[in-house]
Amino acid sequence: MVKHKGFAMFVLVALLLNAALPLALAQEIVPADVSSMTISVRKVHATVNFSAPISIDEVVNWSERYSVHMTQLLHTYQVGSYAFGGGYFVDEYMSPQQIPNDYRRTLQSMYQDLSKETAKHFKGSVHLDESVKANLIARQNALAELLSDLMVGQTTIIAVEVLASQDGLSKIASLPLVASVVLATWPALDQNAEVLESPQAVLAGEWWPNSGHVSVQPSVNPDQRYVYQSFSWDSTRLNNLKSYPSVTYEPESWFNNYDGQLYLGNTVKSWSSDLPQSYLDTGFADGNKEKGYTVGTAKASDLTANRSYYTQIWTNLGNASSDTGKLNGQRGKRIPDWCYSTWCIFPQATTFLVPAWQVPVPGSMSWSN
Repeated sequence: MVKHKGFAMFVLVALLLNAALPLALAQEIVPADVSSMTISVRKVHATVNFSAPISIDEVVNWSERYSVHMTQLLHTYQVGSYAFGGGYFVDEYMSPQQIPNDYRRTLQSMYQDLSKETAKHFKGSVHLDESVKANLIARQNALAELLSDLMVGQTTIIAVEVLASQDGLSKIASLPLVASVVLATWPALDQNAEVLESPQAVLAGEWWPNSGHVSVQPSVNPDQRYVYQSFSWDSTRLNNLKSYPSVTYEPESWFNNYDGQLYLGNTVKSWSSDLPQSYLDTGFADGNKEKGYTVGTAKASDLTANRSYYTQIWTNLGNASSDTGKLNGQRGKRIPDWCYSTWCIFPQATTFLVPAWQVPVPGSMSWSN
């Protein structure tokens, strides 16, 4: 997460004004709203939320029919009481006919990698709380069922991030399978609002996870590599975190790019997490000396103590065979409270979980703090 978003907001506002769109945060639109806008050939970013999960083939069909350029496909798989969420970024050079098979292959490799990491984490969990161990077992059992479904091609999508014209958005919003279309915009805020906290909140105490695990490895997909994190809070620290209003949390992984050499690539291919209201951080305006990869929770108030949560991010191959990394924990705040988009989340405080540059890459390590 960038530490100052003023430049990012300026760029995004400029784009929206050029597109003749009103500046409105997470603005939900219906056909009448869109059709009343000045029609422009300029395309805008939006998230299309479906009224019910649909198949990858259905998504591709309507994207072609309404000339929609898909940028990310979002999924949630509920297996018993366990939910896996994540996203797949559509290769801009891929034809619509290639997307379904690539999507299915990608999800299979993603969750094979996660199953491998979950098994490794459990084997090394001698010192973990019993409830954390039980959670890892539950995750592994749910993954076995999920992989069985994915192997026979059962895939569903709950939302799509798109780049489309205003006319295209109007047509999409009128479809029966579409619940809402939300424009990707930035809030117009007092620049001081994002850093203001009450003295009582600042004194809440330690709010970051007690322990965790990180692993940076090659994927079963030979063209990709990933960073996996798993972490948990005890009840005291989690209560401290939840004492902050509209609180969010990001487990940040950063890698040394001062020499221009990175094990992980610059392009995120996909991501997965079981964090509540999970999102991939934009990384907008991050510097290039330290490369960061982050999946966060927009609703940290829904976290459960003594449970092992995970994030996993897949990238293209980097230009180096080894690297080093560090881990931070960042507490944030949703502004305004009702918005759960990555564009509505502002950093409040950062703590160092594993110092620079002590994370071996490729490799894995456990930590406690």
